[in-house]
Amino acid sequence: MRLRSVLAPPRLGVGALSVTPPIASGNQPSKLFLLGRVTWPYSGAPKDGVCDEYWNGSAWQLTDTTTLSSTGSVIMASSCYDPVTKRVYMFGDEDASNQCRFFDTVAGTYTSITSLSVGGNDTFACVHSGSSKCFIFGGVTDFTGNFCSAAIQSYPINIGTPSQSFTTQTAVLPAAGIDLFGAVDSSNSDIVYLGGGNRNLGGSPDACATTWLRYNMSTPNTNPTAMTSMPVGLSMAGCVDIGTEIIVIGGFPTGPRGCGSSGVYAYNKSGNSWSSRGTYPTTVAGARATYFGNTIYCAGGLDSQGFDINRHPVNATTAVYKSVDAGANWTLHSNLLTLAWGSSILVAQ
Repeated sequence: MRLRSVLAPPRLGVGALSVTPPIASGNQPSKLFLLGRVTWPYSGAPKDGVCDEYWNGSAWQLTDTTTLSSTGSVIMASSCYDPVTKRVYMFGDEDASNQCRFFDTVAGTYTSITSLSVGGNDTFACVHSGSSKCFIFGGVTDFTGNFCSAAIQSYPINIGTPSQSFTTQTAVLPAAGIDLFGAVDSSNSDIVYLGGGNRNLGGSPDACATTWLRYNMSTPNTNPTAMTSMPVGLSMAGCVDIGTEIIVIGGFPTGPRGCGSSGVYAYNKSGNSWSSRGTYPTTVAGARATYFGNTIYCAGGLDSQGFDINRHPVNATTAVYKSVDAGANWTLHSNLLTLAWGSSILVAQ
């Protein structure tokens, strides 16, 4: 199995995912949802499995202890949170499937929707509030790396009956890619910044991209604009918009079979520039981040030993860290119930 590269920003307004409009300092989320994680142990058995956890304000609890199914928790799908419907939309899954579903954070239930048109693995997804659509970027249809996609797709969000169709935009990424990451601009919800990623699923590590793009979702058939490149090439990094900056946390510097990293970088949106923000407390890749109450929360991920499909337990962490100073310093918030070596999304409410 591979890790899923998804960290998807939410629709601005009521809730939060990778981006939450700043609220009064000191306010804390009553819930944190960490969905679609590959875990160890799983239901007490010595194997990988899929489960969801949520923070109830004082402790983590399991929300799903079933194995992967078409209507249940799914391994590391490309996911994004819509605060209007309070749903997490999940596209594809770990096993290169085009299956899609949404999770209702109020009811705690999964509902299957139509399958992706292009690619089903390692895409990046986000929500555009202006058009009430999810946008899905890149991806791959198998593990050989021969079918990477540069496609940009959209999916309409319906409050009532779920839509059963995708639209492939004429706009494309500058290169086919997987394991991209990004965040919606909290000051302009038409804009999403995204980048990084790699193309190699074949096994040997490869250099990850430094590409950083700006895409206007209100003009979806116009190609993304290249911005100042990231200081280092990364894939599967944590990524979150905190207002004037986008914070990038950890990630693979050498593709899906390498080890994670501990760098924290800040992208200044108005200045189109990057700077180093410090060091994360542990080396990670595939961690998931969210922003709530002027605080960054970052959960799980692979540790410094990286990804080894033959290792049990995998090299993962249970740690959830928080930062109140834009990623410069971190303290331990809590520990998950199980090791989280990959997740679909972290949502704060």
